[in-house]
Amino acid sequence: MQRGFVTKGLGRRGYALGARILYLSHACLQVDLPRRAQSALDRINQSTGETVHLAALQGDELVTVLKREARHAVRVDAGALGTSDAAHATATGKAMLAWLPEDEIRRIVMAHGMTRFTPHTITDFDALIEALRLVRRNGFSFDREEFRPGVVCVGAAIRDHSGGVVGSISASTPTMRASDDHIAHMRDEVVAATRALSAELGAPPTAHERAKPL
Repeated sequence: MQRGFVTKGLGRRGYALGARILYLSHACLQVDLPRRAQSALDRINQSTGETVHLAALQGDELVTVLKREARHAVRVDAGALGTSDAAHATATGKAMLAWLPEDEIRRIVMAHGMTRFTPHTITDFDALIEALRLVRRNGFSFDREEFRPGVVCVGAAIRDHSGGVVGSISASTPTMRASDDHIAHMRDEVVAATRALSAELGAPPTAHERAKPL
């Protein structure tokens, strides 16, 4: 009871599951997420030919947990598996941050600092909050050479049954292939994949999804 895993039942002597169980459920989903998402990453990779990442927020850390390399001879260097201090500068990071309370965004970002990776990196917190509002409005995020020069990425969040964000997927392309049509195709593939995964996890549709079904 003290740790929140059970609560005393009202009007009876028994016990009921407590709110802490939701934390365990969230943690289990993150552990299981790479297995659930690998076929979605394969489809995006096959359709777009580009590098695809699956990421999650684990505490204050942005962690890339799965990756599919581009099928082109010329491909992007969008980072390896593992932790990163670039939640503010990547499509995967911004896709997840956008749906968190502002104080939580501040805590995560300030834990690592807003490093300037390129001349396009957002390093002002208020400017980041404004950019994240746009992510929420659109339902997807962009990284336009903010983390790596010459690399454009588009990402979207994955949600669980509570509506909370458990991860995100992004596709990355070098600027030489970043035509409007190609970026739109990447966006559509990523958004379709994250919506399908979210539905599989029992997530209710967002207002944006109800207004603009794919």
